[in-house]
Amino acid sequence: MADIPAKPQIHAVAVATPSALAQIDNGRRFTIPIGAVLSLSFVALTAVAGLAVVLALLGSLRTTTSLLRERVELLVETVERGLQDQLGPVRIQGQFLADAIIDGELDPENQDKLASWLRASMAGLPQLAGVVFVSRDLKGVRVERLPTDVIVVNAIEVSGSSRLGASMNELRYETSAYWGDLAWNPQFKQPLLNLRVPVWRGGSFVGGIGTAVSMGDLSSIVGRLSPQGGSSFVLYDRDFVLAHPRLTDPKNLLLLPGQVLPRLEQVGDRALTGMWTVEKEKTERFFGADSENIHIAQVDGKDYVYVYHEVASFSDKPLVVGAYFPAEQLYQQTEALRNGAIAAAAALIVALLLGILLGRAISRPMVRLETAADEIREFKFESPPLPRSRFEEIDHANAAVNASRAALHWFSTFVPRKLVTRLLAEGETTLQSKRRDVTVMFTDIVGFTMEAEDLPEAETAAFLNEHFALLAHCIEEEGGVIDKFIGDAIMATWGAIKRIPDHADCAVAASVAIARALHEDNLERIAQGRKPVRVRIGLHSGTVVVGNIGAPGRINYTVVGDTVNTAQRMEQLAKQYMDESEEIVVLASGDTIEALTSTDGLADVLSTPAETHDLRGRVETIKVHKLKMPKFD
Repeated sequence: MADIPAKPQIHAVAVATPSALAQIDNGRRFTIPIGAVLSLSFVALTAVAGLAVVLALLGSLRTTTSLLRERVELLVETVERGLQDQLGPVRIQGQFLADAIIDGELDPENQDKLASWLRASMAGLPQLAGVVFVSRDLKGVRVERLPTDVIVVNAIEVSGSSRLGASMNELRYETSAYWGDLAWNPQFKQPLLNLRVPVWRGGSFVGGIGTAVSMGDLSSIVGRLSPQGGSSFVLYDRDFVLAHPRLTDPKNLLLLPGQVLPRLEQVGDRALTGMWTVEKEKTERFFGADSENIHIAQVDGKDYVYVYHEVASFSDKPLVVGAYFPAEQLYQQTEALRNGAIAAAAALIVALLLGILLGRAISRPMVRLETAADEIREFKFESPPLPRSRFEEIDHANAAVNASRAALHWFSTFVPRKLVTRLLAEGETTLQSKRRDVTVMFTDIVGFTMEAEDLPEAETAAFLNEHFALLAHCIEEEGGVIDKFIGDAIMATWGAIKRIPDHADCAVAASVAIARALHEDNLERIAQGRKPVRVRIGLHSGTVVVGNIGAPGRINYTVVGDTVNTAQRMEQLAKQYMDESEEIVVLASGDTIEALTSTDGLADVLSTPAETHDLRGRVETIKVHKLKMPKFD
């Protein structure tokens, strides 16, 4: 074991002592109950919340209308995507057939193979009512889907159809696919959009592909996406209806001769009929003066909101994709905001009352918490633990205080409780360094270093804990205070914290108690097949410096001086006095024997004669007594 310096440097360390804390407490001049603070805080927060509600209501109407507009615009975009899904694949399929002919993969002269390809294109696109290829010599193949969903193939002569002839003449002057004008399918009784694809190969016109798309399915899509209380739609050139829920089965429509699509008033939807009768004042009120593609119109005394987009890529004329819903939904939102304002005012009043009650509810456990903190400060632990709380922070604080109570138990295992209680009681005067007459004990385990090398870390720690607990009990029972643990050694003192006239007597009695406890423990260890423990003890009495020793932030209330060094060297000297058969050897200096106030019951222990030794670091020789331990049964 390393020597302990005879004259360690003592640092002045700032410590928050009880007296210092008392001075801080006495310096408080003005305090406010936490219940009052909480209540006032809730009142202030309620006032701020009320102001926020007022400000929110001022801008809520425009926000609400904006959200409604975005919702319906999203619906319109969905309808538009449905139109894309309906017609986009048709363009892709038509161009695919044209590319197959251009690349030579499909021979238009082979009508059987051509019919097979056209039939296959129909199978993958149920919206196709027909596909036709016409060669430059005005002959071709047409594939049609009958109302029974049966696909038929026919060879055609363009000279027999003026419509096809006109289309072929147009195709000769086109280089890319385009949408033609609308047509009426007398079999399906539905309007058809037709895509026309010119086929050029090697700079020569080969022919053309035409597709006819039934719009009945688009009406079904529009019907599924209609808003509550309203309808989605697709208009052709603003005044004609291309898709509408009522056109899913348009067989009963009364169309004029040559008419392809119904007009707005022919569908039977009164709200759609009056779509373009814009209520400008109401529109600007809710959507602003610069609103586009959205307006309010009145039909039969009822207001409707219309949202729409114009699409120009699927027909020879623009398509209008849109939806409408009753403006009552918009007005209901406004009314709901008014009702919300009333409810908010009522809620603010209730919140104010609840805030006052809540402040009181929080203040009560805070008072209990304050009381518990004062008791801990005074080292009183008789009160029961603080109860759980519904308030999370208070619950955490209560748990922290309860944990502090438990932590002080562990704290007492590191710092002597006698020291802590005296510091709390006497304050700064105890912290001042002073000289005291004490007895110092050092203990050490014989051969521990070599044995510990063969033991796992957990077993080493467990062994030391058991050993220290055994010796600590004996030391503390005789009024000693464990100053520190040094490896496998213990340093203990008597008379350092509080003056003890018989400090030497207590130290000798503790040595005898350790010898008895060690003997009993070794008997158990031998019975368990473990090695017995052997211990050396050195005792020396003299004057030491007692106080806080260390650096800022890490200090020990300990003893220093030559007395400490001599006691440690006495323990080392015990190596020369210990026989292999002995469990314990205790050396006491002549100063310790002279410091004894009584030898009652210690006659046998003190019966060995003294020897004189020179100790390293000491000029004078020292008398050494090997204490004779009793025989234990």
